[in-house]
Amino acid sequence: MSDRHFLFPRQLFAKDRINIYDAISLVVYAKLPMKGVLSGKALVAGFFERDGTGATSALVGKQQSEEILARYAKTLSPLRYPVPPSQYESLLEAMLEAGENIFPFFIHEHHLLLDRRTRAAMFLQFHRELMEDARKGALILQISDAKRTTLLTAEAWMTQSTLKTFLDNHGVTPWWKNDGNLATHSRLEPILPSDSLDLPSNYAQEAYDVQQLPSFVFGRMLLKSSYLPPGYKRPSRAAQASLESTEKTADSRASLPERLKEPRKAPQSPTTPSLPAPVVDKTPAEPTLASRPSTADSPPDGLDQKNTRDPAAPDENMLDKRGVAKLLDVSVGTVDNYRKRPDFPKEVTYGPTTIRWKRREVIEWRDQPDSRKSR
Repeated sequence: MSDRHFLFPRQLFAKDRINIYDAISLVVYAKLPMKGVLSGKALVAGFFERDGTGATSALVGKQQSEEILARYAKTLSPLRYPVPPSQYESLLEAMLEAGENIFPFFIHEHHLLLDRRTRAAMFLQFHRELMEDARKGALILQISDAKRTTLLTAEAWMTQSTLKTFLDNHGVTPWWKNDGNLATHSRLEPILPSDSLDLPSNYAQEAYDVQQLPSFVFGRMLLKSSYLPPGYKRPSRAAQASLESTEKTADSRASLPERLKEPRKAPQSPTTPSLPAPVVDKTPAEPTLASRPSTADSPPDGLDQKNTRDPAAPDENMLDKRGVAKLLDVSVGTVDNYRKRPDFPKEVTYGPTTIRWKRREVIEWRDQPDSRKSR
């Protein structure tokens, strides 16, 4: 073999003797290339969409997927494996804001793990085929210049001429003649017969578990949480901002002492002449509308002031860690310290690397007097 831990295709194509395991590995990698070397839009593993009922399903329409790739080509172009949450989350959130119902998901480590098992199964298949070809004399395998063999042992090798025939038989010669493929696959992990020992004899390529794909889980969560049944209309950004401003004002006012909630008295104009006090009838009068306490300051009996908000207010707006830090006017590191406190709002987990906080709970915690003691 060309190296104890790696094999180098360029060197293999220049050698006189090619180990049979290395030759089989060349066929396997050409049939199932490595995904970790991909970049840009090639890192998109697939697409899914939201139907009229709010459910998500895999998308197979090639035209629709190509349209999505074209619209977001500038954003996808700089991506490299592995695509971090900070990149795919911001992309999917921007697509949601743009009204997209079709989301991409990206290649993750789960894809690479299943591909490794699939390559082991392919190696075993090609190993059997090569043994049969050697037994029939279609391909010549050797253990020395003067001795041929039909046993595919670790010492068996083939010449460059036999390697070319072997690659041609499997239709991978053009793939290895591509300079781009040689560059991205310049160093490979050798595949050995022992890699397939834990695989069943009737092994078939396993389907990807979408729960192991963080970008799929996050995108599906966005589509489901933003779904509106037929007949409902999403508020505009201006209306949404107005609601959030109203909610913030109400929460801030609720935290003020009662003496600060009293309405200010209008100053008396200095040009108004003082007049004698009028005679006032001391008989109790029915209170007027103006003299009644403001419902904004004094909620009805039995009604919690925090629950008097407009029911359309976005109480369940979710914030990421940066959003929480901005709302509390602290650093992201301080938010991590706050998470250790038992009174800090509990985060909501959407995936292995995705957490969010309810904006309403963070505001309530912020406005508690005790929450400021250790800041």
